[in-house]
Amino acid sequence: MRFTLSILLLASTVALAAPVPADLTGEKAKLDALWNELITPRWVDRARAVYDLLEHPKGVEFLAGKVVPVSATADDLKKWLKAINSDDEKVWKPALLGRPEYIERMTLKQNGANVKCEWRVGDSWQSTEFNPHDYLDTDRAVWQRAALAAHVLHRADTKASRPALARLAGGHEKSGPTRTAAELLKAEVPKPVAEFTDKLWDWLLSGSPSEVVAAVFALRETKNVTGVLKAKLPAIKATKEQLTKWVKALDGDERGAAFHKLCYFHPSLALTLSEQCDLVSTDRGRGTLFQFWWQDYGRPAGWITFANKLQLTPADDQLVMSWPRRDPPPPLVAPVPPLEKQTCAQWQRARLAIVVLEKIGTAEAKEVLKQLADGHPDILPTKEAKAALGRLK
Repeated sequence: MRFTLSILLLASTVALAAPVPADLTGEKAKLDALWNELITPRWVDRARAVYDLLEHPKGVEFLAGKVVPVSATADDLKKWLKAINSDDEKVWKPALLGRPEYIERMTLKQNGANVKCEWRVGDSWQSTEFNPHDYLDTDRAVWQRAALAAHVLHRADTKASRPALARLAGGHEKSGPTRTAAELLKAEVPKPVAEFTDKLWDWLLSGSPSEVVAAVFALRETKNVTGVLKAKLPAIKATKEQLTKWVKALDGDERGAAFHKLCYFHPSLALTLSEQCDLVSTDRGRGTLFQFWWQDYGRPAGWITFANKLQLTPADDQLVMSWPRRDPPPPLVAPVPPLEKQTCAQWQRARLAIVVLEKIGTAEAKEVLKQLADGHPDILPTKEAKAALGRLK
């Protein structure tokens, strides 16, 4: 249960935030919107916000007033804990951005170095035990935002940005923003990369704020990036015949190559979920197809061995895998969003690349965007490539 420590550290971040300087009043709405986009779960919006804050004439000054070290006194923490225990929204809300509906039925008890948390759901009680210090290095959303802001300040490298970065580095030594800021203070501002590297390309898949934003910045400055991206980002479309071949191959020894193809040329481009299930005839094929949906919509963390006559049951918004035998384990359920809302890992990387290409804005970059804009009309990468081209006219 991560609730308790998150409350304390989120409260410290919220309560200590510095006011926006008066001379930013005219741009406050725009800058506040960009600040909020840094905390969105949508990495594409974060990438755009990072670029826009760096390029905005008041962006660095705004961030310098926003970022604060992750630190708090014992008296501060006691005050915030007391505030969030109140039933008065005017009292608890300033100390916390949100709280679970069941907090009134929660109890916390110290057990040595650990904290035991108990709460009621309906008529039953649930509990967990944890050590608060174990969560100081977790990558919570508000800390990710601070880390992204640190990268913008480092890139700006101005009289306003350097002291702000140093101030952020003065927080709790185990917190993510502190470690990020401290590392950036020691690092030189990156110079343009002479050649495209697979390392940067892989960083767009990592999910790490530091790696994603570093890759987004670096790719824009890489000299041969448009030529490489043109080869790496074909239009995302495929015929039913092609997809049928790759899904069927999940039954055999070539499933790895087929799986890799399907991660980019998604089976939903031309096959219904029922059709996908009908095309696999072995436990290996059924397990691999389920794994495609189950692990980040096509980003495997390693093959899982499935056996014992697996059954796949497709539905409108999920795929269920079950074992038809005596005393079976609970079925596994994988979400299946509509095609227009799907953003698997490979598509997410393509969408981040679209942000980079739009910022580059050259004729060569537009050619890559035109290539992506020729993909399936309903999917996000195609729509966003078309939108980027429209903005570059």
